[in-house]
Amino acid sequence: MFYLVKKIINKLEISAVLFGTIFFVSGLSSMFHFSPLFVSMLCGVIFSNLTRRHSYFMKILNPTEKPIYIIFL
Repeated sequence: MFYLVKKIINKLEISAVLFGTIFFVSGLSSMFHFSPLFVSMLCGVIFSNLTRRHSYFMKILNPTEKPIYIIFL
């Protein structure tokens, strides 16, 4: 995934790849009877620590933070 995100420059494509990865990891974790929340958080921690552009990704994902909170309320 890191190589895929490294090649993409468009903000919309990066957010689609990140959200798609979260959904994929959640589905895979529930298939193996793990906690989807824990596995998604672990994926986020690993992704933010291994990439050099993690502040750039946070700038892209920050506008979607509040609508996601509202959905889960």
